Amino acid sequence: MVLSTLKNIRGKVQDYVQDKAMDHLLRNTIIYNVAWEDPRVDGKVLKLGPEDRLLMLTTGGCNVMDRLLDGVAHIVSVDLNPSQNALLELRLAAARSCTHEQFFQLFAHSNRRLFDALYPQNLRPLLSPSAQAFWDDNQGNFFDDFFYAGASGGLARILCWLTWLLGLQPLVRALLTCRTVEDQRKLLDTHQTKLDRLIRLFDALLPAFCPLAGVPASQLRLVTGDDNKPVSIVKLFLDRIFRQTHIAADNYFYYGYLFGKYSRQCCPRYLRPENFEQLKNAASRVTVKTTLLHEAAMEYPDGYFTGMILLDHMDWLSPEQIQSEWAVFCKKLNPETGRVLWRSFAQTQRWPMLKFLNFDVAGVAQAEAETPDRVGMYNSTHLGRLPAGVSICEPLSPAQPAADARTRDWHATFRGVLAVVQLVPLFGRLVAAILSALVSFFVTSFAQSVAPAPEGRRTLLSILPGVADGVWVDLGGGLIDGLRESADEGSAASTYAQVHAVAFGKEGVKTTGLGFRSNSLKKLRPGAVRLHEHTINRSIDALKAVPETIGVSAGTADVVTISHALVSEKEWEERLALAHALLKPGGHLAVTDLATPVAPSDGVLSRALSAMRTAFWSAARARGAAPHHAAVMGSLRNSTSEVHYEVTPARASPRAPLSAAHFVYVGKSA
Repeated sequence: MVLSTLKNIRGKVQDYVQDKAMDHLLRNTIIYNVAWEDPRVDGKVLKLGPEDRLLMLTTGGCNVMDRLLDGVAHIVSVDLNPSQNALLELRLAAARSCTHEQFFQLFAHSNRRLFDALYPQNLRPLLSPSAQAFWDDNQGNFFDDFFYAGASGGLARILCWLTWLLGLQPLVRALLTCRTVEDQRKLLDTHQTKLDRLIRLFDALLPAFCPLAGVPASQLRLVTGDDNKPVSIVKLFLDRIFRQTHIAADNYFYYGYLFGKYSRQCCPRYLRPENFEQLKNAASRVTVKTTLLHEAAMEYPDGYFTGMILLDHMDWLSPEQIQSEWAVFCKKLNPETGRVLWRSFAQTQRWPMLKFLNFDVAGVAQAEAETPDRVGMYNSTHLGRLPAGVSICEPLSPAQPAADARTRDWHATFRGVLAVVQLVPLFGRLVAAILSALVSFFVTSFAQSVAPAPEGRRTLLSILPGVADGVWVDLGGGLIDGLRESADEGSAASTYAQVHAVAFGKEGVKTTGLGFRSNSLKKLRPGAVRLHEHTINRSIDALKAVPETIGVSAGTADVVTISHALVSEKEWEERLALAHALLKPGGHLAVTDLATPVAPSDGVLSRALSAMRTAFWSAARARGAAPHHAAVMGSLRNSTSEVHYEVTPARASPRAPLSAAHFVYVGKSA
């Protein structure tokens, strides 16, 4: 227990220092002297042409130059780091004012004397004032050794030192003699012992090196093996690069860092002589902005961009930040031709709100199979398009529905008491866990009598997309408070033409039809219909009559939601059947409800405490029981194509809100 706690503290301190160092570098220097995404793969996937207008991140600027050779009409290149934008502006200025040989000498051979000669008269007048100030201060020092300049260049220099220290220089020199990738693999096999030492050393030093590569601590943790356990990032990276790509003839990324220059044969296509005139003519089609991506996008008309290249920056962001970005992107993307490309250290697309996009998985796989990624740093590449009429909307505001206020007051009171109890070392933790579970029982039982169960509802309301002029039906009325609270302009609910909340009353109660209670959603777009609330009795006949009763024809609902109205209900099969009857082909069925409690897999004491908490939850009336959970999940997966699934274990501690184990499932109808 003590060792585990110390390890966690050390990890948090390490993450904090690493991220602070990276943040300082991002704001004060060039991180990337070259771009670290393979533009050849991007070009194959995006299939760009003269009708395209792109929004992309600047990074090293190389990929902006490469995309110009696709003949695109306009590129808006954005970076929060003004130093990166200054480097891109210099590349563009050189393309416009230099000969090809001068251009090649600057960016392939790092010719400092040439830079000093060209900068005052040829390059500086073509730069913005901020870029002029940057290069005036640097006075060409960047070109003393271009490939080892900037933070990532410094990391490359360290890697070169380590290869020398471990006796791997003969391997590096021999790479130039390898005629094929197979020759390269055989060469690596003869030096595997030394390579293994390099891998172990680099893995140990990774937290110190990552800020130089612009990699935050959270991004590193996204890299896992097939068994979902952390793996050696360095080994993955070296295997992909040196066993799958040909360094001497094709992989200019690592050729430049290993040998300090590009060759005439191994260099980016924007540096090749046959492409130079096209590059020169296209260099004026780039607009450079120092701001956030979505802020730059907001300056352009709706539907302006046909493509966006987001690199890996979403790995750095919170779900709320991503959702806010995409709320803008959805407006600015062309509804017919818009597509978005991004990469990730994670092996799958993990953001729930983006799972509603249409993904070209086969196209990406084919492109990477035909031309393996020469960077090798990322574990997944994604190309997404917005389905017609669908949009990712602004995240919910931090405010919780008013019905949860009393529960929050109970939480605050008891958390203070339990925090004091936990000050007593081991015994105190055990007592705190028992008290916490008891508190959970009474608080949640009380909360059930005054408000709907909150577990999973906020998640469901947050991730569901907007559907222009769509129909949303909530069966069970479990989301009604959230729908009322979250219906501000720009939220998902505000895009729908009809929103119906159907509550199930006691069997035998008179059914209330359309118009029982209609509440205007705040700030709904002009012409939108009101939020309709209906109370339907629990009888099977009443359930079958719901479509006619609420005025929603069978097979016309874009989204049907069910919140805490299945796993503890005897007529759950009939309710699911009703949901499927309402749902249109291609519509989404979204469910949140109680789950069977799952014990964590960590230490013995934690498992014991979890078992005690689970026992208390199971005793807490229907709130802690999920008798039909397995059957419900089986039915959902058999009847819909899974889009998203997550399960959250029971929590009952002084540091976390009191909640039962619950799941969120979203599936797409056939």
